Amino acid sequence: MADLGSFGRVNLSQLGSLGRVNVASIGSINKIQVVSSVPDSITLDAYQMFFYSDGSPTSSNRIYITASGSWYADYIDTGYGVFFSCYPESASGNSYVTIYCDDGGFERYGRIRFWRGSVYAELDITQYM
Repeated sequence: MADLGSFGRVNLSQLGSLGRVNVASIGSINKIQVVSSVPDSITLDAYQMFFYSDGSPTSSNRIYITASGSWYADYIDTGYGVFFSCYPESASGNSYVTIYCDDGGFERYGRIRFWRGSVYAELDITQYM
């Protein structure tokens, strides 16, 4: 391996081209762009949803998720079992999600936790008799 001496003595214009970049035409680099990571964030446009005992929603069964990247749903059993689901269960970025509820014979409560990295947003589910 050749001894280049000190880097300060290397004449870049004598190197010719490195691949397709002509070193002599670069001149000086006067800007450096620093890319910072985006913090994890996730929000829902509704935080509570209601269903009748037959599983039909009392109003819309869709929510809109705003997330800073990939997210996924986690079903939380609040003592009544998991009687609900959502589609899609995961996505990347902003997305509409449809919530479904099973046919039930009594009032019950549940929760879906939507995770984006280290943060989450929760949707409470209530099913009436």
